[in-house]
Amino acid sequence: MLFLCKTTNVLTPYWPTLSLNRRTRISLPIKFGKRQQRFIEEALQGKLPFCTVEMVKRNEEWYD
Repeated sequence: MLFLCKTTNVLTPYWPTLSLNRRTRISLPIKFGKRQQRFIEEALQGKLPFCTVEMVKRNEEWYD
């Protein structure tokens, strides 16, 4: 399960929390491009529904 929250952290305001199993959760910093950030902001405000996203790793970089 994934939870996304917005913080005031200087590194990035977006921190998804992943539930790895019923006991372990980790929070990771994530940075979006401007287009994706607009969609995330609208979803956090309830203007757009959340949906699934596939993350792909290429050349040591992660992409959606």
